[in-house]
Amino acid sequence: MLAIFLIGIWALAFYSNYKLKNDLEKTLAEQQFSTVSILAAEINTGLDDRIKTLGNVATLITPAMMGNAAYRPNVL
Repeated sequence: MLAIFLIGIWALAFYSNYKLKNDLEKTLAEQQFSTVSILAAEINTGLDDRIKTLGNVATLITPAMMGNAAYRPNVL
């Protein structure tokens, strides 16, 4: 009877360990994916802002500026 009880406890402990490990891996993967998605969205927004700013600055360039390499406008 004692052997059956110990085998049952051992099996329960083994199953619990297996189940908790899988749940922990799944939770960590979801958290990491969420974090990476947020960071990617922030990077994408920053790049979009910079591209729009470059487009706005490009519209200010005149042909006279293209011929003068020393010309530096104050457009910051």
